[in-house]
Amino acid sequence: MSTRLGIGISTKLDSFSAGKEAARNALYQLARPEVDIAIVFISPIFEQQIVIKAVRSITGYAPLVGCSSTGTIASSGVFRNSVAVCTISSDSSRFSCAVGHNISKNPRLAGSQAARLSSNLKNVTKQVYIMLSDCLSGNMADILRGAQEIRGTSFPIIGGAAIDDLGFQKSYQYFNNNIYSDSVVGILMGGDIRIGIGNAHGWQPIGKPHKITKARLNVIKEIDGRRASELYEEYLDKSYDE
Repeated sequence: MSTRLGIGISTKLDSFSAGKEAARNALYQLARPEVDIAIVFISPIFEQQIVIKAVRSITGYAPLVGCSSTGTIASSGVFRNSVAVCTISSDSSRFSCAVGHNISKNPRLAGSQAARLSSNLKNVTKQVYIMLSDCLSGNMADILRGAQEIRGTSFPIIGGAAIDDLGFQKSYQYFNNNIYSDSVVGILMGGDIRIGIGNAHGWQPIGKPHKITKARLNVIKEIDGRRASELYEEYLDKSYDE
């Protein structure tokens, strides 16, 4: 029993060429013809639908999930304006995927919907749940709470947020041939596998503590009774317009 992964990255500027190159390299590393799932991250500079079409021309009918991203971090370096594809082939793992919609209206319900619809794993031990969600539409904490309503608070849940190229306008989530916004994609992984999860950050405090005095969902409006942007102007020594 074994699980194999292949990772391919392309920085070609043509959308179809980039998707095809990244998928082909991932499949080459996999060294198996069978793909059980493809996880894809695409920069917003590309034509999203064309990239997905190119990836699926290589990975076939295997489930495809993913989201837009600002860049790709890999063992070979950090890449902006890139397409990244991870292919997995396993005889000891199984995957079930689904999507929840309308985060902006009800993020908790969207999180619950994705987790519930992706629960279709039978006769295997459920191991970990992965979420890839639009962080520009609603509160990520509420999406997590929705998933926990289905999976439970002690079940391992990991994931990340779809984003554009720091424009904070629109992000994309992928599920098979479809591209969404305002949505969350869920991937349930199960089988005879071991899962280890760790987290850390590199932030260091650079001043005195401050108190958030006004916020709406995950958007901070005021800090210490002042416009939040004023504090950033002081710390970064730049005006709001800059």
